[in-house]
Amino acid sequence: PRMLAGVAGGASPQEVDEALANLTDEYFTKEKPALCGNSIHSDKSHIDVELGSFAARLSYQIIDVSSLKLVAKKYLGVEYPHKSHLHFALDDIRESVDEMKFILNALGVKKFTS
Repeated sequence: PRMLAGVAGGASPQEVDEALANLTDEYFTKEKPALCGNSIHSDKSHIDVELGSFAARLSYQIIDVSSLKLVAKKYLGVEYPHKSHLHFALDDIRESVDEMKFILNALGVKKFTS
């Protein structure tokens, strides 16, 4: 598979798929989680093709933080104060969560868990 082929010494795509599916089963027992992140459509496409067991556990709904940032900036005048531009997977995930919290706070949402 394209997405995972370049990870030398890493887990196989099948092992990653199984591990993500197991984590999803462990932490999301009541409903399927929505995938969330910046420009998440591309990630979702890769997941659907390469990580079928994990994909089957996800909601069809996705939350594109990039779109929410655009709406917050354009209609609320609120802009996320910084962006690291590191583009390492874990950093991107953490930054997307922080951005989502920032946007929800700007919208007046009081209860948010990550």
